[in-house]
Amino acid sequence: MPGPLGYDLKPRTGSYTLGLPRADQGLSDALKGHWDNRFSGTKYTDLVVKCRGREYNVHRIVVCSQCDFFDNACKPDSPFVEARTGVIDLSEDPPELVEVLLAELVEVLLAYFYIQDIPLHENVRLKDGRKTRFFASVYAIAEKYRVSGLKLRAWAAFNDYLNAGEWQSPHFIKTIAYVWESTPEKDMGLRHAVLSAVVPQLHWFNQKYAPHFVPDMEALETFWDDLVAYQQAFPDIDRLFCPSCLSQVALEARLQTFVPLAVIFPPLRTRATRSNMDASFARFKAFASQQSSRPPSPPMTARSSGEFSIPTRPSSTKISTPGFYRFPPLGYNVKPQPDGAYTEPESDRINSDFKRGLEKLYDGRFENHNWSDLIIRCREYTFYAHRVVIGPQSDFFANQLHPDSPIGGTGVIELDDDEPSLVDGLLGYFYTSRVQTERVLDGAEICADAGRSMAYAVGLYSIAEKYQVSELKEQAWRAFMDDAVRGQGWRHPDFPSVVARVFETTPESDKRLRCVALAIVKTRLKYFTRNPAFVEEMDAIDGFWAAFAQYSATWPWMELYRCRTCGEVMMNLPWEEDTSAPACWGCHAVDDHRAWRANMVKYDPNEEEEKEEAERAAKRQRMD
Repeated sequence: MPGPLGYDLKPRTGSYTLGLPRADQGLSDALKGHWDNRFSGTKYTDLVVKCRGREYNVHRIVVCSQCDFFDNACKPDSPFVEARTGVIDLSEDPPELVEVLLAELVEVLLAYFYIQDIPLHENVRLKDGRKTRFFASVYAIAEKYRVSGLKLRAWAAFNDYLNAGEWQSPHFIKTIAYVWESTPEKDMGLRHAVLSAVVPQLHWFNQKYAPHFVPDMEALETFWDDLVAYQQAFPDIDRLFCPSCLSQVALEARLQTFVPLAVIFPPLRTRATRSNMDASFARFKAFASQQSSRPPSPPMTARSSGEFSIPTRPSSTKISTPGFYRFPPLGYNVKPQPDGAYTEPESDRINSDFKRGLEKLYDGRFENHNWSDLIIRCREYTFYAHRVVIGPQSDFFANQLHPDSPIGGTGVIELDDDEPSLVDGLLGYFYTSRVQTERVLDGAEICADAGRSMAYAVGLYSIAEKYQVSELKEQAWRAFMDDAVRGQGWRHPDFPSVVARVFETTPESDKRLRCVALAIVKTRLKYFTRNPAFVEEMDAIDGFWAAFAQYSATWPWMELYRCRTCGEVMMNLPWEEDTSAPACWGCHAVDDHRAWRANMVKYDPNEEEEKEEAERAAKRQRMD
């Protein structure tokens, strides 16, 4: 049975937590399904990518929103032939990408656009010792097409396999050469990852591949210069770091955005003088030729899941790297967490390239040059949308866009019966996976007035029910609860009309919004019934008092929270476990979860009425 607020909540040590499903699940499943079919499906597709005899059916919005190369090729006013034919041929990529089949790399590139990850399917057969070379190739093609998220994924995977022992493979020397040949001199991410393994084990590399190691590295234009600068930045790297230790960071790091290397590795003053560089170069050559018999770090053990068991650093080991970053030699900014992991906030995940692209498309929803293949009209407004975004998230629109439907061929959907701001909010959810308020039509007025904000949330709930978008219904329910309860919208003069709209726009069987409204009225019944206008307006709502009586019988008492600072009593609201408790209605104090639970009281209308009357009497006495 639903709880007193109309939603199935999970009880958690005296409070309730929300279990909202992932908002963009429908869209994610549709994109992943298209990749699972290896781009052979044609549903909503409008672009063909060819490479070495293979063809991939893709969607312009998916690839163009994440890659400027495809965007420039597909713009309506583009002079390129691809804009007219809808076909892009990538068969003429540079020959250095051919060792790992170019078609596989292109497929990895396109797959990233759809699943935000690097797939390792049956066509990509990685031999032992050559996995780092494959991910270096992925890094190179991501750099060529300027796909930053894929670059970071490739960098992280490169570190995973490097620190799992591939630095000991005889093929790794070729990988080093490939990294220096395929990356620009200023792009040090992958180079620093290589150096993080080479510098601590330089003696081992020289012995293993003697006498060719030093000459082979000299053939690379800047290898020794980069190694010298790296050692100058981290002079204790050979004493404190080994690949086993570094792998812990490489596996646990979840990076989202590139950080300029100048921030992480500030320019070294000694790099300016060539004499210092030559002297350091000579020292390193002497060091490599004189070291002996120091064993390499133990290799990592791979599990069948593709992850690796990581030996932890002994607690007695001291860390003395510069500044805030514990492991700066990895090449990218990694933020340490209290538990020892190295992650970034979940809200800025690495796989946000497509989300950022959709955000921009929502900002341009009134424009006709955003690869749109669908027009939605609502009264005097025209919205340019995309079938692949809207269809998977709404059964109503999926049926409307079916090729056999009358609308499917025209690409125009009329929604004149709905309010434009609500249609805009519906599109906002499709493109951003959350309730949009400020960015919708009349958003400034909605945000400035609590009454309009509550009415907007109720309208979103009803339009989500109409067009079968269940996740938006849940978010709208939460938005209404936030506005009406946390934001004290129940004090607003328009709250009675909002309650009336709740009962007018929702069926009797749908009790989510109704339960929130009834809970507010129940906990503040005396406050509302002292207002004759409120009682009169509730009398005009068909079935309100019957629903109120049934609700009161179902929930004869309710858990309330009494503020320990000012004594104000407010509803016990659910919240996510990682957020703070709601602020007090009276003094706006915020307690921690333990204090909130310790101050729970059971609601007694008579007791609350007597308390309020005593407070009013005391206030009148003080005024007299």
